[in-house]
Amino acid sequence: MIACGAADAGLGVRVAAERLGLDFLSVGWETYYLAASRSLASPMFDELVAAVRVRAAETTGYRLSREHKS
Repeated sequence: MIACGAADAGLGVRVAAERLGLDFLSVGWETYYLAASRSLASPMFDELVAAVRVRAAETTGYRLSREHKS
Protein backbone atom coordinates (compact mmCIF):
# COMPACT_ATOMS: atom_id res chain seq x y z
CA MET A 1 0.00 0.00 0.00
CA ILE A 2 2.82 2.39 0.84
CA ALA A 3 4.94 1.54 -2.20
CA CYS A 4 2.03 2.19 -4.57
CA GLY A 5 1.10 5.47 -2.84
CA ALA A 6 -2.16 4.31 -1.24
CA ALA A 7 -0.81 4.96 2.29
CA ASP A 8 1.79 7.23 3.87
CA ALA A 9 2.90 4.83 6.63
CA GLY A 10 2.42 1.31 7.90
CA LEU A 11 3.93 -1.43 10.02
CA GLY A 12 6.32 -3.92 8.50
CA VAL A 13 9.80 -5.39 8.64
CA ARG A 14 12.99 -3.63 7.56
CA VAL A 15 13.94 -6.17 4.90
CA ALA A 16 10.59 -5.68 3.10
CA ALA A 17 10.87 -1.88 3.26
CA GLU A 18 14.37 -1.98 1.82
CA ARG A 19 13.36 -4.32 -1.00
CA LEU A 20 10.61 -1.88 -1.95
CA GLY A 21 12.87 1.18 -1.70
CA LEU A 22 10.98 2.61 1.30
CA ASP A 23 12.31 4.40 4.35
CA PHE A 24 12.14 2.42 7.59
CA LEU A 25 11.81 3.64 11.18
CA SER A 26 12.13 0.94 13.83
CA VAL A 27 9.48 1.06 16.56
CA GLY A 28 10.68 -2.02 18.46
CA TRP A 29 11.97 -5.58 18.37
CA GLU A 30 10.13 -8.90 18.47
CA THR A 31 11.50 -12.12 19.89
CA TYR A 32 11.21 -15.35 17.92
CA TYR A 33 11.99 -18.82 19.22
CA LEU A 34 12.60 -22.05 17.38
CA ALA A 35 11.10 -24.77 19.56
CA ALA A 36 11.31 -28.48 18.85
CA SER A 37 10.89 -31.79 20.60
CA ARG A 38 14.03 -33.28 22.14
CA SER A 39 13.38 -36.31 19.95
CA LEU A 40 14.55 -34.24 16.97
CA ALA A 41 17.99 -33.68 18.51
CA SER A 42 20.49 -34.83 15.92
CA PRO A 43 23.43 -33.51 13.91
CA MET A 44 21.03 -32.83 11.00
CA PHE A 45 18.77 -30.71 13.21
CA ASP A 46 21.83 -28.82 14.49
CA GLU A 47 22.71 -28.09 10.84
CA LEU A 48 19.19 -26.72 10.27
CA VAL A 49 19.49 -24.44 13.30
CA ALA A 50 22.92 -23.26 12.13
CA ALA A 51 21.53 -22.51 8.65
CA VAL A 52 18.64 -20.50 10.12
CA ARG A 53 21.07 -18.53 12.29
CA VAL A 54 23.31 -17.76 9.29
CA ARG A 55 20.35 -16.62 7.20
CA ALA A 56 19.02 -14.43 10.00
CA ALA A 57 22.45 -12.88 10.53
CA GLU A 58 22.64 -12.04 6.81
CA THR A 59 19.15 -10.51 6.70
CA THR A 60 18.80 -6.80 7.42
CA GLY A 61 16.77 -6.00 10.52
CA TYR A 62 17.39 -9.18 12.47
CA ARG A 63 19.71 -9.51 15.43
CA LEU A 64 20.62 -12.77 17.07
CA SER A 65 20.80 -13.31 20.78
CA ARG A 66 22.58 -16.06 22.62
CA GLU A 67 21.34 -19.61 22.26
CA HIS A 68 18.82 -20.90 24.79
CA LYS A 69 18.74 -24.59 25.55
CA SER A 70 16.50 -26.36 28.03
